[in-house]
Amino acid sequence: MRENCQKTIDSAFLECKDVSIPADFKNKLSEDYIVFVPNELTWHYKFKDIKQDSLDNIYINFLKLMSLNYPKYQIVMLPQLYNQKINDYQYFIKLKKLSGLNNIIVFPDTTNSDIQQNIIKNSKFVIDGRYHSIIFAINNSVPFVSLSYEHKMRGLLSDLHMSKYQIDFENLLLNEEMNKFKPSEILDKLSSISEVKRANKEAKEIASQSFSVMLDCI
Repeated sequence: MRENCQKTIDSAFLECKDVSIPADFKNKLSEDYIVFVPNELTWHYKFKDIKQDSLDNIYINFLKLMSLNYPKYQIVMLPQLYNQKINDYQYFIKLKKLSGLNNIIVFPDTTNSDIQQNIIKNSKFVIDGRYHSIIFAINNSVPFVSLSYEHKMRGLLSDLHMSKYQIDFENLLLNEEMNKFKPSEILDKLSSISEVKRANKEAKEIASQSFSVMLDCI
């Protein structure tokens, strides 16, 4: 029954390790940078009929827009997945080449989550098509926009009252509205620092409370 349920949230909000970024990684970063994590998406069963070129063009146009609006900022891309069918690193390299921009750095897919989280911690903001990078942004009170492609991202933001800081990529792609979409709409959705700090506090409170309830049950 509903009254016997305990509200919970991703356990990644329980811990945010402050690790040092290795020198070989840190040397690649400029003082000012933006984190951008796109999602190839055509690997997903819902989007298998989407034209990859059309989706790529959204990302490429957005990369160019960021470079235009933030000419002194580096654009950092952090791969999330690697397997035989999905290789974020290769996809990001492809987007970098197609964009023709020189201010993009693609980190290797061996960069672990603690290092990625600390890279995000020092960024100006995060534009993200992956679930965990949004958690990392909230964990470190960094402004973000979520390119939400399924329920887990929408659900997280809904629970934290942050739904207005997302682009519904599922609706955008499945309703064939890509041609109407303007990359500037992404930046228009950027969360404020005060709102993401509030979400950070709320997420950690939910995670801590649910973890305590679990320990009591054990």
